[in-house]
Amino acid sequence: MALDAICLTAVVEELRRTLEGGKIDKIYQPSRDEVVMAIRGAGENVKLLLSASPNGPRMHLTKEVRENPAQPPMFCMLLRKHLTGGRILALEQPELERIVLLRLEVVDELGDRVPRTLVLEAMGRSANLLLLDEPINGLDPEGIVEFRNLLLRLNQERQTTILISSHILSELANLATCYGFLDNGMMLEQISARALEEKCRACIEARVDDASRAALVLEQSLGIRDYEVLPGHLLRIYSSLDAPHRVAQALVEGGVALQSIESRGANLEDYFLSMIGGVRHA
Repeated sequence: MALDAICLTAVVEELRRTLEGGKIDKIYQPSRDEVVMAIRGAGENVKLLLSASPNGPRMHLTKEVRENPAQPPMFCMLLRKHLTGGRILALEQPELERIVLLRLEVVDELGDRVPRTLVLEAMGRSANLLLLDEPINGLDPEGIVEFRNLLLRLNQERQTTILISSHILSELANLATCYGFLDNGMMLEQISARALEEKCRACIEARVDDASRAALVLEQSLGIRDYEVLPGHLLRIYSSLDAPHRVAQALVEGGVALQSIESRGANLEDYFLSMIGGVRHA
């Protein structure tokens, strides 16, 4: 039976208690679409099975002894190179999605502690197991453009969904069609790129006593038609952005009581920081 999102949520909750804080000792790939990790936890050694089999993608602890190929597959060697000795920081699952993210801290070739993410997409025939890094970290501008175009081509030509875990929010704005904002292992919000663009769109925001009269003044006195009226007599004005004083003056002269007026707008970094309550200092 296929593992649905609700069952997967229960599995993740069970595994968190055993795996979080554990250290990855060994990695095996007994079959094409299955990986087994030997993990040393707090007083207990366990084996974690990650399966991307189209017939039954899943993750769970196992005691079964599997025969491994004499020559490890390339993906297995890649995982060993980047993840052996790494520590499992957290298990995350986007709400009601058949996706699990293993947040890891590993030591790279320079001896620096760096983040890695292992992703299980338990989606039937589209199941996959992905190792993620900051996808454009260390690339020059030309390399960033080439990599971006590669991801877009894969998405469009193969109809492939690509999950990117990154802190380089400005670059994500050139790629993403949907965002999930995480903080301390919690999903704060999932939002489409179109909806996020509307939220971050630059505007003049004015709160007045009479929104209908204010709208009339905007159109007749200033010729402004690119605006919207929101609940609470709040107007968002998307033109004359360089002259909020002119807008304020026209409203007052038109007999509108102006309670507040300010220029608004945000980029991805500003939006995320507003969600978590501002910049945090170590």
